[in-house]
Parts: sequence; structure tokens; C-alpha cells
Amino acid sequence: MNTRQSDNLRAPPSATTGTTTMSAIVQDRYGPTPEDLFRASENAADLTSLGELSESGALAPAIDRSYPLAEAATAIRHLLSGRTRGKLSVSPADTHTPNSGSTA
Repeated sequence: MNTRQSDNLRAPPSATTGTTTMSAIVQDRYGPTPEDLFRASENAADLTSLGELSESGALAPAIDRSYPLAEAATAIRHLLSGRTRGKLSVSPADTHTPNSGSTA
């Protein structure tokens, strides 16, 4: 491989570390990934608005079920079943709501 061909295979070095990463090589060759296109960049105004919505109760998480830490394996089985309607919560405390919000 001559020098000109090997130069075409190199990605630009990372601006922060000076190293080349695999994602830089892929992005240089194929363009941005779908994750790059839909990645949100937060700003202070958005975070403030979300905080206000959360504090007012207008923004509430959709929790399907809550499990104590001792039942984490059961929580994972439920998640893998594909019947989850919202998020699962696993807590070290023994306060959980079995089947709360679940229609299964």
C-alpha cells in the first residue's frame, strides 16, 4: 500500500485526545450514524423547563412496575417478556408496588 492509499484510510484525530477512534473512522467514511442524528444536546433553558414541569406534576414517568432489589431477576424477566408498559423500577428499599399500572 503506498502512502497516498494509507492516508485515505486514516480518520481525523479526535480534537480532545488527539487519537483516532473507531467511531471517527466510521463517521468519516460513511457519515453520521442514526444515533448521531437523533442525539439531543441539552441546554440550560430546556433543563429548567423540564424541572418546572416535573415539580408542577405535569411531567410524570410511566412506571409499569416497581420491584425490590431482591426481585431484580423477576424485573428483568418481565422486561424481556415484551409486555412492559412503561419503565420498571428496581429499588434497594422494600417498598414496591406489585403490578402497579400493569394490564398484563
